[in-house]
Amino acid sequence: MGIRRRSRECALQILYGIDWSSHDPELACEHFWERFAGERPAAYESIRSGCDALVVGVVRNRSKIDALLQAASHNWKLDRMSVVDRNILRLGAYELLYGSRGVPRKVVLNEAIEIAKKFGNQESSGFVNGVLHQVSQQSTAAAKAAGNNGPNAIVDGVVVDGVVVDGVGEDAATGALLAALDIVPVGGPRAPEDPAARVEP
Repeated sequence: MGIRRRSRECALQILYGIDWSSHDPELACEHFWERFAGERPAAYESIRSGCDALVVGVVRNRSKIDALLQAASHNWKLDRMSVVDRNILRLGAYELLYGSRGVPRKVVLNEAIEIAKKFGNQESSGFVNGVLHQVSQQSTAAAKAAGNNGPNAIVDGVVVDGVVVDGVGEDAATGALLAALDIVPVGGPRAPEDPAARVEP
């Protein structure tokens, strides 16, 4: 298993714990890595560095990421999704929006799908794929409209399907982004959750 995959899987485990405990991300990372004090995996420092960066990045941008995920998962409440699926989505969305330019979007999507297969239920991979695909389309369309192919193409104060997304990136024109988002298909994938989670119109 590659270093980046290990980092993502460790980050998922830490984010899962944070969802239940609301711990500070740095403290949660420290507690997680204390388990390896006696026997550390190969490439420990690289795995830990990548993992900690993902955890801190997701937590610091969680409200912005969650708003985009909620808009991309129509008719499903984010807080009623399984904790595993929700945090895989957060990781994937963070990488799509803020991640390294050296990691192609397709790789981010495929990694999220594979992690969902491993840690989620039988429907998780399809759900994760559908939601992150919409997030990817939105950010790609916004980047093209603004003449920016970087990962941070979503701007301050944008309304996405009625959700105000405040401060996600700062290097695109608001008007161009809104025009781009208007052409993103409406309708999203179904969440692998219980019917009680559905939001009635």
